[in-house]
Amino acid sequence: SLKSDSSKGGSSSAAAPADSRTFRGAFEEMVRNLPVAGTKVTAVQWPSQYRAKVLMANFPMNAMPPFARNKFLDDLKTGIDSAKKAHKVTAKVEVDLVDSANEQVMQTVTE
Repeated sequence: SLKSDSSKGGSSSAAAPADSRTFRGAFEEMVRNLPVAGTKVTAVQWPSQYRAKVLMANFPMNAMPPFARNKFLDDLKTGIDSAKKAHKVTAKVEVDLVDSANEQVMQTVTE
């Protein structure tokens, strides 16, 4: 299956535009377009079918004021819901928000 992955460009190419025709593509497009946070996304990885690892640079969630953190998390959950509905995904989707500098999980969101 490695050959078929590489022929499609794989998910390691950060420059490749997300394909909104797939759940993963719609999710990635949504997360990269979130207010403020979207520009901080350095990569979206998929350790499993419905588990995303979103690497973020210079986005210290623990240092954010509660209202800003809550707004970000609400926007993220709304976006996950929209992508799930658009692609008829009924499974739980788990998203790890990871600090790209130290690979530490800042928060896990399950929707």
